[in-house]
Amino acid sequence: MDPTVALRRAQRWFWLLTVVAILLVGLLSRVVTAEPGPLAGIALALTGIALALVITQVCRLMLAIGRAAPGPRRRLGRVPSRLG
Repeated sequence: MDPTVALRRAQRWFWLLTVVAILLVGLLSRVVTAEPGPLAGIALALTGIALALVITQVCRLMLAIGRAAPGPRRRLGRVPSRLG
């Protein structure tokens, strides 16, 4: 696979999962404020697990995109002295 295509795909997944994480935080907020009960507890657990998994994937993608992006360009020429 072409590295440029792979980087674009990773960026698309990053933003898609970021939106999903935002929606899951909203859902988690709604579940926390719901009436207590067994269904609310199950919903809280499932939403929390899903949010943890999505945030983990977002972090992994962010690190992979950061490694794949080109670094800052260095200027060729004289190296400045630290002594002044």
